[in-house]
Amino acid sequence: EHERQTEMVEGLRALAEVAAAGPLPRLHTQHRVVGDDLCHFLAPASLVNRTDAAGKIFLTSRRLVFVSGGTLAWPWHRIQRVMRVERDLLVHTLRHNDVLGVRCNTYGDAVVAAHIAARLRADARR
Repeated sequence: EHERQTEMVEGLRALAEVAAAGPLPRLHTQHRVVGDDLCHFLAPASLVNRTDAAGKIFLTSRRLVFVSGGTLAWPWHRIQRVMRVERDLLVHTLRHNDVLGVRCNTYGDAVVAAHIAARLRADARR
């Protein structure tokens, strides 16, 4: 339990840094799925309820992307909301009310990803 609390506190510190910085962070990556998008977040993750789906989540200026054996991607205007529950991000899409569960490796990654996703969704709606 102590490790879990420490991890959450570290995640809240990371969130405070991102929120206080103003503009979203820009990560330099040469991963092919990012293309010419600006990458704002990248972390190891897996799909909830799928043991064989370890991969990475990317939050770019245009899309949320999960890469594992294949690539799953949704443009921000197709995402209804992103909710964080523990280390999971629940991505609600506009397509038939689909919900994708992405499990981050740390609470910090999940907290920061949820914040960045909310900002990118808001920007896409403007």
